[in-house]
Amino acid sequence: MNNRFELTPQPEDIEVDSFRFEIAENGERLISTELYMCVCIALYDQNSKIGAMIHNMIRDESLEEKFQEFLRKTGGKISDIIVTGGAHANDYDEKLDKAIEENLEHARKIIQKFKDTARIHEHQSSNNTRTVLTLDTKNGIFEILIGPDERNNKQPNFVKRKLIIKDGKETWQFQR
Repeated sequence: MNNRFELTPQPEDIEVDSFRFEIAENGERLISTELYMCVCIALYDQNSKIGAMIHNMIRDESLEEKFQEFLRKTGGKISDIIVTGGAHANDYDEKLDKAIEENLEHARKIIQKFKDTARIHEHQSSNNTRTVLTLDTKNGIFEILIGPDERNNKQPNFVKRKLIIKDGKETWQFQR
C-alpha cells in the first residue's frame, strides 16, 4: 500500500530552494521541498495569476523588499499568503529553536500588514516533520504535503497529510 502523497514533477515547475525567492506566472508551478525548520512564504494574486515563493532558513532582512517586488509585478495586489515550515526537532538545541521562532515572528509581522486585503493561512510544521509546499499559478491552488522527517524515520505509521488551499478554503486529506 502506498502510504505517501506523491509529488509529480511537471516541466513548468520552478524549484525554490533555501535562501531563494522566485516569481512565477503563465501556469508555472512553484515548489519548495525539504522544509523542516525553514519558513516558506507563498504569495498569489488571483487576478494576474502571478505567484511567488520565499524560502528562508534564517530571519530574512530583505523580506519586505521581496513583498514589494511581488506587488510591483502584480500592480499592488496579493490575494493569498501562505506560511508554512518552522518545524522543531528533538535534536535541535535551544538557540536553533529560538532562531526558528524569530524567523516565524519576523515573517508574521510583515504578513500582518496585508491582513485586510489578503487571505492569510499559516501552517507551522509539527516536530520532526518534512513539509513540501506547491503553488500552481494556473489555478491558484496551494498544496502543503506533510510527512515524517525521513532523516529521523522512527514513526513508520505516521499519518501523511495533504492540505489543499483554494479560494481561501482549506481541505485536508489523510493517508496512512
